[in-house]
Amino acid sequence: MLQPVVWCLCVIVAAMAWASPAWGAPPDGYAMADSTGGPAAASSATSRHVQSRAGPRAGPRLLASQSPFARGWNRQFFIGPSVLAGERSALAGEQRFRLPGDFESHEAIVVVADGLARDFPEILTAIVAGSKGSQSVIALVSSPLHRAYVARVLAKGRLSPDSVRFVLAPTNTIWMRDFGPLFVCRSDGARCAVDPGYGKPSRAADDAVPAAVARQFHASLSTTVLTWHGGNLLSNGRGLLLTTIQAVNANIEAGHDTRTIKRFLGGQLGAAQIVALEPLRGERTAHVDMFACFTSADTVVVGDYSRSVDRVNAAVLDRNAARLAEIRVEGKKLNVIRVPMPSNRDGVWRTYTNVIFAGGTLLVPGYPRVSMASQRRAMAVYERCLPGWQVVSVDLRALIRHEGGLRCISTYVPLRRKGPGPES
Repeated sequence: MLQPVVWCLCVIVAAMAWASPAWGAPPDGYAMADSTGGPAAASSATSRHVQSRAGPRAGPRLLASQSPFARGWNRQFFIGPSVLAGERSALAGEQRFRLPGDFESHEAIVVVADGLARDFPEILTAIVAGSKGSQSVIALVSSPLHRAYVARVLAKGRLSPDSVRFVLAPTNTIWMRDFGPLFVCRSDGARCAVDPGYGKPSRAADDAVPAAVARQFHASLSTTVLTWHGGNLLSNGRGLLLTTIQAVNANIEAGHDTRTIKRFLGGQLGAAQIVALEPLRGERTAHVDMFACFTSADTVVVGDYSRSVDRVNAAVLDRNAARLAEIRVEGKKLNVIRVPMPSNRDGVWRTYTNVIFAGGTLLVPGYPRVSMASQRRAMAVYERCLPGWQVVSVDLRALIRHEGGLRCISTYVPLRRKGPGPES
């Protein structure tokens, strides 16, 4: 009988504490969020940014606990769409690391070759063929037997097994972007692999991949207490990072304050500006790469839904595009280019922004017989953004039903190139 009473008292005390002026404003760096003027709640991934309260006293503190009460309490600190300043390393500029842009030249692209060969062989061969002559392909396999199978699949696609570099590394899934390492680099050419928390305890093999890949490239490996999937990070290579409020708020809910978040994104990934955007409403990953991508340091492509297809997410993406259009990169406003978003009326979240850059070849998701008109418009957008590049469509009808695109199944290893940022 006492347990329900205790829970009710806890809820009442928490509500009174937050409502009381004695608590004052939240700690520096927090922003309150609401969707229609009310307090933030579990669904605040769709909320808008409002000003925090004023007050001279310190606000209520995050609870470092995984209990339902602690996680519920921490939700009051959720942020809305906003721009955060990354807390960059105190090291000298030439010693700071940066997260390269996807559009830059890479030494290698890493994929789970055995999983792709088994379930999506045409996609594997398209990646290997598209990368030929521009970057090596690191093909992860779970065993010598799997290696032989992948070699047969490549041969069937008229590709030599020598087209890839096999690495023995067992995996649980094919979603390399989310569990793979984030490679950062310094202006002197040094590289380091960063391994954020994966948040999938049942996928121990996936979680061991960052260390295995880092060893292949003789790179040191750093970690963080935060959970962050690579699909929720886009970099322009010059200190601008895009993510969604879902990624930020998930870490706040787990008890990490915004300063910890800004230290990770600024110190380990080199972010000076962090733009937290609204995720697509109803799309389960809530990842930024499902609706945006950089094609250069000063140009970002953002999805564009027809209001007749998805009125709610048309407005979400319009707001995201407007927010990005106000961002400045080296003194100039960011160029925002819109690209069509295919229909999601059947519950499948198709996208044209989840692409692979392969050093002169851009692999773009395609959906034959689903949305050919939007496909042609999307290809034309990339041809304008990337003059001189070959833009190739890859049939993604099967893969996209598993809630991921081309970028989701790959990660890059940057070249050891000296300099402060991406090549022009």
